[in-house]
Amino acid sequence: MDINDCIKQGVVVSITPRTARVEFPDSDNLPSFDLRILTPQTKTDKQQTTLAIGSQVACLMLPNGSSEGFILGSFYSDGDPEPVNSLDKSFHILTADGTVIEYDNKSQTYTINTPGQVVIKAAKTVDIDCPIVNIKGNVNIDGVLTVTNGITSKGLMTGEGNMNMTGTITTTGQITAGGGLSVQGDINATGSINGG
Repeated sequence: MDINDCIKQGVVVSITPRTARVEFPDSDNLPSFDLRILTPQTKTDKQQTTLAIGSQVACLMLPNGSSEGFILGSFYSDGDPEPVNSLDKSFHILTADGTVIEYDNKSQTYTINTPGQVVIKAAKTVDIDCPIVNIKGNVNIDGVLTVTNGITSKGLMTGEGNMNMTGTITTTGQITAGGGLSVQGDINATGSINGG
């Protein structure tokens, strides 16, 4: 089998979770049989990515015929360019719905930006160790909030139920509780504190 017949370039025309069919321009654009898609890990640790129809791919065909082989991967071209033209990105993932996951080496920034929902589930704890956590938006906690240092509020703090504190509460607004408010420490407020 000639080396030119072993390594071929083509376009994906159909996909399954495990395989894809490819049309090769040098074979009258006839579709191949199902070609297996190479992936880094398939045993106890597994990885899976999905090729899009129309993707340009490089294929390794087995010497027993042009119908069996592997898809080595896809590649960029002038007609299908890379999503970012920057060497500062150590990796960048862009999905069809506009979700971006990337790491920028220059700014040392890891970014997840999605129009959808982000779900994190852990059977044990989730630890975040950093100087400051900034959250823009509302925060809903379906469980117990435990604070070992102070809580500083710059707006209205409203609670329904019990709040147990072992540190200091400092607020420039109001604290309104529909249940009990138990604090082992100081409460400093320039506004009013209302308890139900």
